[in-house]
Amino acid sequence: MTTASQRGAARALAPALAAITAASAALAGCAGPALDARHSEQARRFAAEAPAAAAASSAPDAAETPLAGFARLEREPLVREVLRRNPSLEAMRRAWEATLERYPQVTSLDDPMLGYAVAPRSLGSSRVDGGQRVDLAQRLPFPGKLALRGESALAEADAAEGDFEGERLRLAEAASRLFDDYYVTARAIEINTAHVALLEELLEVATARYAAGEGSQQDPI
Repeated sequence: MTTASQRGAARALAPALAAITAASAALAGCAGPALDARHSEQARRFAAEAPAAAAASSAPDAAETPLAGFARLEREPLVREVLRRNPSLEAMRRAWEATLERYPQVTSLDDPMLGYAVAPRSLGSSRVDGGQRVDLAQRLPFPGKLALRGESALAEADAAEGDFEGERLRLAEAASRLFDDYYVTARAIEINTAHVALLEELLEVATARYAAGEGSQQDPI
């Protein structure tokens, strides 16, 4: 049964609990609205990569024939397929995501600790009043420390984003250059095939003229 003294202690403790709760709520957002805005902008840029990530998340089958739906190889589909199949690019995207997730973690307060204790010998005793104690503890960082942690986390996110964009650009450039090499080689093969066909046609004409007595033996040779 709650005694009058216990109810009085609870009423006396209520303002302190309210003050600690209010202070904790105020400090929870002390990283600053500017940092929060930067984090939101980074999260928006990351979300813009979601369509490409969804395509990359579907791991290509080993029996799958890439670019099977195209009659001839083209630059844009080739670059897109290279970016889809390269595992290092997806790994960098995941690293970027992990750095973004660190910001709300490092800028939040630790969980508050609530404790309750009771004096066992006071229970049911007619000599002393019931004894109990309620403790509420909250670790509060030094002013400005959460903002510094947030700055550090956002800097890491910026670096991870730069690594991701740099790797994607490098892969796209490499694939584009390989397409150029392929294009030159394919056109050279086509030209060589045309030259061979032309020579075969000239040989047939020279042989026919020689057989008709209109040319010399040297012409087909």
